[in-house]
Amino acid sequence: MNGFSICTLLLQLVSIYVEGQKTTFLEGPLGGDSRENEQWICSPFRPAVDGCKDMSPMEADLQKKQQEINELKASLAKLQEDLNTLKTTGGIGNNSGSCQKRTVCPDGFYFNEQLQSCYLFQYVTNATWFESNAFCNAMGAHLVSIETAEEHTWLVQKIKDDGSAYKYRLDTVWHGGTDDMYALWTGGSMLTGTFGWAGGPCFDPKVGTFTKWAPGQPDNANGKEQCTLLWAAMNFDWGDWYCWHRMHFICEIDL
Repeated sequence: MNGFSICTLLLQLVSIYVEGQKTTFLEGPLGGDSRENEQWICSPFRPAVDGCKDMSPMEADLQKKQQEINELKASLAKLQEDLNTLKTTGGIGNNSGSCQKRTVCPDGFYFNEQLQSCYLFQYVTNATWFESNAFCNAMGAHLVSIETAEEHTWLVQKIKDDGSAYKYRLDTVWHGGTDDMYALWTGGSMLTGTFGWAGGPCFDPKVGTFTKWAPGQPDNANGKEQCTLLWAAMNFDWGDWYCWHRMHFICEIDL
């Protein structure tokens, strides 16, 4: 057997290439001098030349999963960046001199005269806790801080009154879930080690004094549930959850 035949045979024996969670398949002829009937799959071993075929469905699926893994890594890197900022500034969303005090609510916000605050109920966009806070800050607001029983009661009633407007996209976070799993982010978190409210324009981070935790909450399951949500299954009492999960949220501007 000549050197070429040995190399060709070895190529047939290498059927699966694993790199992390990526598997690439290589198909080729079993030997012979003729290349007329060869059916090569384009891969890192062989570029898209000499008539090689497109990726197989399995390869395409694996490539998609690798892309999702890369996106997750990028999200985790952003999370680490946010946590580093938290350590150096003492809170997420500090005022930083960006305050432009409002006297009226901007478009899209709901004004509560008694509470003297403007609220944006984001029932369309699903975002992580960090993304939600950044969204609110960009609107000149902060993630809602629930500082009294009166404010909590009003928010819960407003969500219920909005009815079908907040129907949860079940396949976004809990595939196959129910409406009882619906929840919205608040500005509450334990990211500094103490429960408090995230800051934003005209609102400095502060320690939380009023709380409305659901029974058994907060439990900080696995030591990773550090952000606070309004939980439909518990009549919108509070629960702690993984900060990187995506869900709806509420922004607030204090007048």
